[in-house]
Parts: sequence; structure tokens; C-alpha cells
Amino acid sequence: LKNIYKYRAPAQNIISPHKPIIQANDLGVLKDYFDICIGTNQDKATEETKQEFMVCMNEQNLHKSLKEVPGEIYDKLL
Repeated sequence: LKNIYKYRAPAQNIISPHKPIIQANDLGVLKDYFDICIGTNQDKATEETKQEFMVCMNEQNLHKSLKEVPGEIYDKLL
């Protein structure tokens, strides 16, 4: 399954592009261009995006990506 993203550059620039949290002003600019679903804002996301978000969060909570690392490397990580 391949994700396909359609992107159009926003008419406005985001205010704080290098911060780990999307600021309220930036969310207002970006929500018209992207389907955004984050832990603190899921109101405008489509059901498909919400479902994908929940799958990602569940996999993160189960440490799925770490468990897929080959055993000898995984042992070194711990």
C-alpha cells in the first residue's frame, strides 16, 4: 500500500516551522491544505486519517518498530 500525498504550497507561511508542536496560528494556516490529526487536534481530520493515526499510536505504544529490529541490534539498543 502506497501513500499518495497531494501538496499545494500555502498562500501564507507558517509562523513557527521549527517547533515540535503545531502552534494555533500555524494550525489555522495548515488545516486548509492538510488533513491534520494529532493528539491534541482531531476535530477536522477525516475518518481515514483518524484510523491511520490510531494504528500508528497503537504500534508506537507496543514498540513495534523496535521489535522489528534484528535481534543482535535490538540487544545493543537495550
